[in-house]
Amino acid sequence: MSQAKDKAKELVQEFYKWVATPDDRDIEFYKSKQCALICVDEMLQEIEGFPYAYKFWEEVKNEIKNYDI
Repeated sequence: MSQAKDKAKELVQEFYKWVATPDDRDIEFYKSKQCALICVDEMLQEIEGFPYAYKFWEEVKNEIKNYDI
């Protein structure tokens, strides 16, 4: 597994802990992905001048979008 994929999974799972309820797993998973995407977007804004780091976080964002349970 790539580092970007590992980081994407880690972020989504971390946010899932905070939004999960027994009601609807699919909705909670969607919410956790959205939280992770917001987090990565904020990171991307802060590191615009650092091309290597920016590329990594863009990869993480793409992995989050493609992440599925």
